[in-house]
Amino acid sequence: MSETTLALVAIIISVVVGAVTFAYTHQQMKKARRANALTEKAQQEQVQPYVVADIRETVPGSHVFTLSLRTPGQPWRGTCR
Repeated sequence: MSETTLALVAIIISVVVGAVTFAYTHQQMKKARRANALTEKAQQEQVQPYVVADIRETVPGSHVFTLSLRTPGQPWRGTCR
């Protein structure tokens, strides 16, 4: 093989390796972005409280109501007086 042929083969191999590397890196970047988005969403949901409000009559037919607030899945940490 002549030097020109070897140089051409080396260039072709370099271009192919570069293209494969670019494709793999692009795929990894997309996966990392998706993972970051899911992590941010999970962190935001973890910070925001979920509160359930319930209003019921204390005695049926009366005008006195009981308001109860609770956070499902988490024990009450405060004091209520």
